[in-house]
Amino acid sequence: MEEKLIRIEGPKFVAGVVLEDGHVVRAAPIVSYMAQWGERHVRRYCESKGWTVADNTAEIKLEQIRWMLSDPDWGVGMLEDIAAIVAPIPDNPNDEPRWSRH
Repeated sequence: MEEKLIRIEGPKFVAGVVLEDGHVVRAAPIVSYMAQWGERHVRRYCESKGWTVADNTAEIKLEQIRWMLSDPDWGVGMLEDIAAIVAPIPDNPNDEPRWSRH
């Protein structure tokens, strides 16, 4: 089962859909009508609306990190949040401090 994230940018929104085996299995509320659509259908529809579609997961992750770094209120825990985006850490069954595992 292959999972893929697609980011959709419209003039007044940014949303995402998750595809498994080429079909939408989860969608942001604003594009919830795309549930069960195939990837080609999603891309063609977005193109017809003039929306931008990005499926480069690395670029999407970098954008999340850029947003975090630009937020002046972000502070304690930022590095853990960034690490979770870059390389998710499995649940900690021993409840040890996260920094000891890096």
